[in-house]
Amino acid sequence: MTKEKAKEVVKEVELSNVGNAKPPQWDGKKGDSYLMWKIKFLAHATMLGLEECFTSEFEDELPEKEKDAFNLDTSEGRAHAAAVKKNKKAMMQFALSFQKVAQLNKLNRATRVNKDWPSGKAHEVMT
Repeated sequence: MTKEKAKEVVKEVELSNVGNAKPPQWDGKKGDSYLMWKIKFLAHATMLGLEECFTSEFEDELPEKEKDAFNLDTSEGRAHAAAVKKNKKAMMQFALSFQKVAQLNKLNRATRVNKDWPSGKAHEVMT
């Protein structure tokens, strides 16, 4: 096996391991428990390429409506479609990391607040 091929294999294994990693679980407690979860959660999100979804600046990348028909022939349409997909993945990371019903209720509320965004907005949940 050549060095280049070996590097490709290592990179593929690393990427598959990131995709298989579970997000850190939060027990719903405040203080140190929340701080530790947030640090680990953002690290996990960064490894998945979702870190920007949890900042308020991400709002500028999102279209007005989640269910819009995006023209994938334009760069703006492709960017909006990618942002919607990324936001949905970020929201699912919350669902996988929350352990308590109260936390999941907050997530559920975020999906009902804005009729134009039925899956919710990750940056608003993080706030």
